[in-house]
Amino acid sequence: MLESQKEMTLLIFSKADQQILDLSQGESLKVILQKDTSKYQTPMTEELKAVLLSDCEAYKIFEKLLPKKQRNIIFITQKTPKER
Repeated sequence: MLESQKEMTLLIFSKADQQILDLSQGESLKVILQKDTSKYQTPMTEELKAVLLSDCEAYKIFEKLLPKKQRNIIFITQKTPKER
């Protein structure tokens, strides 16, 4: 709960993230939020980097997309084929 604003902030974790952090549903935890200043606000997979570095046209198209669309593509490439 944010004391100064008297409101609750919820963070939602996937089951996989809960397992990584060894958390149970409903368990409390302390977090520190920091502004993400990276270019795409999420790490890019090595595979996508390789494609964009090897295909100039693909890179140009990717860079013209809105940031939200760029992140969507990055998120999709982060999933395993089974998760897609």
